[in-house]
Amino acid sequence: MATVSGITVARAQEIEDNSVVDGSIVGNSLLLETGDGTQINVGAIYDTVPLTTHESDVTTHGVATGEIVGTSKTQTLSGKTYVDPVIQGDAVFSASATVDIPTLAPVQNQNNTTLEVTATTYGTSTDPMTATVVCPPSGAIRVDMFSRMWASSGQNVWLSFEVRETDGSGTVILAENNARGMQVIGENAQSVAFSYIVDSLTPGTTYFFRLKHKVSSGIGTYGNRVLIVSPSIG
Repeated sequence: MATVSGITVARAQEIEDNSVVDGSIVGNSLLLETGDGTQINVGAIYDTVPLTTHESDVTTHGVATGEIVGTSKTQTLSGKTYVDPVIQGDAVFSASATVDIPTLAPVQNQNNTTLEVTATTYGTSTDPMTATVVCPPSGAIRVDMFSRMWASSGQNVWLSFEVRETDGSGTVILAENNARGMQVIGENAQSVAFSYIVDSLTPGTTYFFRLKHKVSSGIGTYGNRVLIVSPSIG
């Protein structure tokens, strides 16, 4: 008994010669190899997407002046910003930046000269006890006041402060009042201190602080006054 396949030896050899027996990836191309050694380039493995006009704009993004090459762990790149990069291997990246941060040092003004006032309202003051600072990123500035104070018999003497934008003639940000300050009654001199944080200010804006005075009647006296204005870090 015999089995007839219908395929001649020559046809079988032809099928074998044209069958894929191996394959490899070169760059972005898939290469197949048939039984007779013929290579077939199937084409690209993945699509290449051209840069948009914005992405290829070297005026906006700059031009990279370095590239990662070889196996050295120390590489220099400049002119590019990398966001969520995929990094393989043990590469080490370092960067430096210059950040402009407003000066956070406190400003202090002290006056040991005795000051006498008769004004019964805070009014407009030309008092030299002022301080000017730039608001920090926190948007808050702390004010500290100190003075020896006394008044005519039975009278009240107050010390408060005002805040303006830029300078002494700028827009009033916070007006003086009795609740935001110090009060002494009568002729017995007392050393008093007061602290207050002015918040909700605009970072980077210059603010002007000035002491304000008044007496209920008669004469109000101030000695050894101190004004300290401190930008608050947080």
